[in-house]
Amino acid sequence: MALSGIRFAIKLTAITALQILFIWAQYQDLSHTQYWWLIMVVIGLGPSVLAAGTPWFSTAVLSTAFFIGASSQLALTQPLWFQSLHFQLNSVFQQLLLGTIILQFAVTAASLTKNSTLSDMGKRLRQFGPFPLLTAILLVLVFATPVMNKINNIPYFFEQEFWAGLLFLLNLATVVAIGKSVAATQPGGPGIRSSGRMVFTTLWRFTPYLMALWVLVVTISLSVYAFERVPHVPDELAYIFQAKTFLLGRLSNPIPPPEILAAVNYEFLHAFDGKWFSIFPPGWPGLLTLGVWLDAAWLVNPILAALSILLAHRFFRLLISEKFANIAVILMASSPWFLTASASMMSHTFTIALVLASWLALLCARKNGLTALAFLGGITMGLLFLTRPLDGLVVGLVTGLWCLLMQDAKKWRFTLAYGLGCICTGALLFPYNYALTGDLFTTPIRNYFNDIWYVGSNRLGFAADIGPKELWGNIDLYPGHSVKEALIHIHQNFYTLNFDLFGWGVGSLFLAALHFAGGRKTRIDLLMSSVLVAIIATYSLYWFSGAFYIGPRYWFMVFIPMIYLSVRGIETLQERLQSVPEIDHAPYRVYIGLAVLCLFATISFTSWRGVTKYHEFRGGHGDYRELLETGDFSDSLIFIKSKRKSDFGSAFIYNSPDLAGDGPLFVRDLGSTANRELARSFPDRTIYYAIGRGKSVRKAHLLAGPLKRSEMP
Repeated sequence: MALSGIRFAIKLTAITALQILFIWAQYQDLSHTQYWWLIMVVIGLGPSVLAAGTPWFSTAVLSTAFFIGASSQLALTQPLWFQSLHFQLNSVFQQLLLGTIILQFAVTAASLTKNSTLSDMGKRLRQFGPFPLLTAILLVLVFATPVMNKINNIPYFFEQEFWAGLLFLLNLATVVAIGKSVAATQPGGPGIRSSGRMVFTTLWRFTPYLMALWVLVVTISLSVYAFERVPHVPDELAYIFQAKTFLLGRLSNPIPPPEILAAVNYEFLHAFDGKWFSIFPPGWPGLLTLGVWLDAAWLVNPILAALSILLAHRFFRLLISEKFANIAVILMASSPWFLTASASMMSHTFTIALVLASWLALLCARKNGLTALAFLGGITMGLLFLTRPLDGLVVGLVTGLWCLLMQDAKKWRFTLAYGLGCICTGALLFPYNYALTGDLFTTPIRNYFNDIWYVGSNRLGFAADIGPKELWGNIDLYPGHSVKEALIHIHQNFYTLNFDLFGWGVGSLFLAALHFAGGRKTRIDLLMSSVLVAIIATYSLYWFSGAFYIGPRYWFMVFIPMIYLSVRGIETLQERLQSVPEIDHAPYRVYIGLAVLCLFATISFTSWRGVTKYHEFRGGHGDYRELLETGDFSDSLIFIKSKRKSDFGSAFIYNSPDLAGDGPLFVRDLGSTANRELARSFPDRTIYYAIGRGKSVRKAHLLAGPLKRSEMP
């Protein structure tokens, strides 16, 4: 009893000290990265404090070393367009980061060498099978650092590759040490008492609902605090614009007069043939209309993400097993790629929900023999085509081939029903094209780039006349599009997939590669892999990689196949560990390591992304929303002084697309003469002036107003 009291007192003291450290940090002049890192240190120390005096203490210490060390690696990483490690060490903070990484190495080395020799390790490696492990490690190392910003500086690329690979191997070694350290002294499993198993069994039963709730909470938090409920790229703004247009009961708006259009037009909005509209397909804006109507467009994706968890669980449970489905949704719910995409206003989470709904309907159709469900699966896949046509075409065709490969007498009936369903919804894209461009087969996006660049500039293929008129620096390396550039894009997307899919620090491709190299292959493996190959092959024909906002977003359709293959990789890892006689309780050890990785990904990696990248990404911010909340700006005309395009975009989303109504109207400040001419077009609106963010302005705010027209400068 006395010993227990002492342990409790030590834990209470440590927890109090951590709380004091956290409160102290709030009053220090720390950067966002420094403050984030300190929070991760406090969180990372928690398991070691709580596990003191228990059989789990060594596992907790290793988990702490991994959590803090890998967080330090993130803090040393340039977070924006291209990730690079910066070992300048010219500040106390950077030296502290390096010190924690060295400490991670020391703790890991001590654990791995405890009661083990190099010959013992070599023997276990031979029993495990070195080829699959080395293949997985090699694949992760190949995609350990991006090449696009280093293609003209190969020595720098290999320097980055060396350090990134070294840190990957360190993280992998730490996770191996965590698995090795798991206590195996309790009956019925490593360190798990009967009461604990009861709790675990109950939680396991409710896994899909717990994961859906978790995803909803995390994505809402990211949307509110990181993305600030505003668009950060022109695509999102164009989606909101078109959703508002649909809400007005129309497909387009009349083109404003030239003096007004110059003050309000934005990228990816096209003024063409008397119409003003978004260039993107109608599927996602159509659904977003509901969110706009409720003044909560930012909430649509988090709800879809939670729904996707439930759809994925049902799909994998029917396809394989409940255990497989539970692990799959845990990986989904902890994926930084999925979470950040679902906190944005991009269309990708909707596409995942559509694919899962379609595949689930087809699977139920096969199991129940209901042709109507196959038709419903086609309807849903057609909506994917209506949302992202290329994704819909590729995944829709692959899915159709799956139907034809069914070993079922009814496969032709199912395939026909599926195809008719696809046509019923997907074909709506063609009258939509006609209404906006005057041609059934010319999409608004193609028409837009034909107009601003040159005819055929935005198409698939390899040619010198593809892509923008001028190069876009490191994100568009060469004129036109070539096989060489396609290979660079593939490497960039694989790197981003390796980095962002799971955010584990050991490479997100590791488990899938391990399964491919050393696992038993099934028919479903080949079917899922076919989607992955088809998407990669198709998008290699496109001139832009798109791997700079919410991960490799053009490859988003590989998300479900990668989840599936990663779960298969977990099964392969368990099978191979069980073949090593010296390793007992292999599944439990794998699950403990997986739990540490998933918690790190969700807590550390995802928050790092939110703090250092997505918060105010490309200058998007919530200042204008806060401004509107300070008073009544209905029927106001607000001129914004700003040279930053993204700054105006943060205000433009509050305009009605027809520039009417009783809400505020934000316009660019184009100078005294142009402003006065524009103000005459809105005689009933009150005039305000605001200044947007700039080098010397940290927060957008009002400069003047309300003003009469005679008082305008």
